[in-house]
Amino acid sequence: MRFYEATRFLFPRHYERRILAICFAAVHLPLIGCVILLSWRSAWDPSLFGVLLAATLLGTIGAIFAVSELLMPIRRATVMLQTVQRGGRVGPVPVGGDDLVGQLLHGVAQAVSETARRIEQLKDAAERDLLTGLRNRRGFLDAVAPLLAADTKSSTIALLDLDHFKAVNDDHGHDRGDQLLTHFADKLTAALGRSDVAARWGGEEFIVL
Repeated sequence: MRFYEATRFLFPRHYERRILAICFAAVHLPLIGCVILLSWRSAWDPSLFGVLLAATLLGTIGAIFAVSELLMPIRRATVMLQTVQRGGRVGPVPVGGDDLVGQLLHGVAQAVSETARRIEQLKDAAERDLLTGLRNRRGFLDAVAPLLAADTKSSTIALLDLDHFKAVNDDHGHDRGDQLLTHFADKLTAALGRSDVAARWGGEEFIVL
């Protein structure tokens, strides 16, 4: 970490550019050393200098390209993590080897999978009625919106209200009323078709598409 901190002045917001700058300087060390030596001896050899210059330029281009490609998995992992933090969905995470980058990609894949699973759990919990297990009002609206957008002519909505439900709570207690709601929700679910959507609209009211 010390070297990382010490070189932060080089492109402080671009880690890959920092690596490329260090590689660029390292590749040019032989050329710089040759120039210093030839200047000290006062014996310039144009052919030797030309070959060394050409080799340095080719090496620089190759090194920059290679390092840039080696950093690509880190860039993709960073973008994926940022997408997950924003609540977006990401595609399959590339599989790496047993090296450092492979371990990073494996960690990102686990983080993406776990985060997606938790998001789905939270979303499902937010759209489910805890008592009956049916969708709540929000879950119903989210579920039927795309269905109604695609087809409104063959859809029917029924709003069901349990008569005298207050009397059940008053005469037999709220626990018995909860049992009645759960029992009715089970019966309603069993009677639904595969394309039907049901929810607890609120209180003793249920809705079916």
